[in-house]
Amino acid sequence: MDKEQNLRLLAERFMQGDTSLEEERRLLRLLHGTGVPADLLPLRDMMDGLQAIALREPQCEDVAPVSRRWWQSDRLRRYVAAAVVVALVGGAGLVWHLHPESDHVVIVYGKRYADREMALKEMTQNLSFMAETPIDDVDHLLDDMFDL
Repeated sequence: MDKEQNLRLLAERFMQGDTSLEEERRLLRLLHGTGVPADLLPLRDMMDGLQAIALREPQCEDVAPVSRRWWQSDRLRRYVAAAVVVALVGGAGLVWHLHPESDHVVIVYGKRYADREMALKEMTQNLSFMAETPIDDVDHLLDDMFDL
């Protein structure tokens, strides 16, 4: 088999993806030799480009582990997440603790109760009174309570 037939056969196998690494090296050597047909010159340019890319990018086993900067570390992310949780819980607790109780207002029979203990006492008395009252009178009491 002459050089041109061998070159065309390797080029065809390369384009189909059937060549080994050694066959690709031989194809590249043949393409850089003398007497290369003009229709195979684009293949030579393409293979030169692929080789240039392969030389610039290290293979997977040659890649050194990437060092992270201090702000990219997993430890810092955990600390930041913990700080956010503490801030949220602390903030919620502070709001709950400092929230004035006067905002809790109950109105019973038109009277406004801001004191929690007084409101609970009044409500308990009213519920016990309603529990002792016959069912027919409950509707009348509710109408009185809500001014219906």
